[in-house]
Amino acid sequence: MKPRMHISIRTATLEDEGAFLSFNEALSGRELPRDGFARAWRENMQAKGNIYILAEAEGKPVGMGSCHVQWLLHHAEAIAEIQELYVAPGFRSCGVGVALLEALISFAGKAGATQVELSTNRKRLDAHRFYAREGFADTHLKWVKEIKKSGPQYADRFS
Repeated sequence: MKPRMHISIRTATLEDEGAFLSFNEALSGRELPRDGFARAWRENMQAKGNIYILAEAEGKPVGMGSCHVQWLLHHAEAIAEIQELYVAPGFRSCGVGVALLEALISFAGKAGATQVELSTNRKRLDAHRFYAREGFADTHLKWVKEIKKSGPQYADRFS
């Protein structure tokens, strides 16, 4: 394990879009559509119950995380879901991921959540070990199905 370094965690601002785009492309392993990312960024940054945080070392972004809290019918309680958690490769095993995770869990608790959920790709074995070490239990499967957009009305249907 690398030595811990001084990491600062702060709430993201609209100006952090570029860092979040870069980190999300690294996380997903693909280039993301700029227009779609920009729309998601603007809408999600304004949504109640969402938080986006940035980890910095010496003023440089080295990781990011996001979480949203909502009431779920099947829990009958407020539940938090970590949507993204990413640490740049050169800064892993230095405490960045733990600092991000702790900040997101703290946000969730203050927002009234009784549980924090997350999902991670099956191939991310290091992430699985990290989450297990941090007290998360592997209790669910996530199923995904791609759908075809049905035309221009699709983008504005839920606006």
